[in-house]
Amino acid sequence: MKIDRARLREIPLRLKEYFEISSGGKQDRRILLLTLEGEGFEAWGECVVGEDPGYSYETTETAWHMLTDFILPAVVGRDADGPEDVLAPVRWIRGHRMAKAAVEMAAWDLAARMEGVSLSKKLGGTRSAVPVGVSVGLQKTDEELHEKVAGYVEAGYARVKIKIKPGRVGGHASSKRIHDAMVSHGLPVWCGGMLESGVGRAHNVALASLPGFTLPGDISASRRYWERDIVTPEFEVSNGEMRVPTGPGIGVEPDQDRIAALTVREAAFG
Repeated sequence: MKIDRARLREIPLRLKEYFEISSGGKQDRRILLLTLEGEGFEAWGECVVGEDPGYSYETTETAWHMLTDFILPAVVGRDADGPEDVLAPVRWIRGHRMAKAAVEMAAWDLAARMEGVSLSKKLGGTRSAVPVGVSVGLQKTDEELHEKVAGYVEAGYARVKIKIKPGRVGGHASSKRIHDAMVSHGLPVWCGGMLESGVGRAHNVALASLPGFTLPGDISASRRYWERDIVTPEFEVSNGEMRVPTGPGIGVEPDQDRIAALTVREAAFG
């Protein structure tokens, strides 16, 4: 596979409510969206970095720097054996897994689209629906926390995590290796999340369809975080599960007009 062009965009999105954990809180997200083009196909990825270094040393600004100055110039125009190989030219870069993962995961979407299969199938997924949970931020009182938890249980979520991982570990290939190692030892795994938009959520859902992801992951409905997501259809939860998209690649359509209207900066390569 060959990546002919790449485009990185930043868009602001406001969470429905202030989300707070022990390392800090936020309501406004700076989302980095990446599109890769090759052989007439367009694929999507999302960089899951936070705005500040409270959770990780990677931030929106460090990821933009790494992607625009080092990673994308090195991978655009180069032939790769597959998505697992797309980052070969930048293996010398230490760390910055979230920035690298945005490219690697978009490359998996591109490879799946080239083959005309869903990302879930390309990754080796076996489920048509995945069990999902929700992460609850810190609340001001025990009563408010109890009310939040009760509401999510009533909505059908199979697990509630009170917050006191694929972008974090470097992408789908790394995640699959972790999955395979755990399965070989008979241990269950679950898929974490990083307040992604629908693009990142689609990647998480596809990954969570692998057979070892038996524990509910942090893959909540679009409306859990956003008044309006940037993909159609939006992700919904029913009976504690979320359907795995079956269309080519990530299986949902980014709202191109809305993304264009929200874009505050962009960089193109190729």
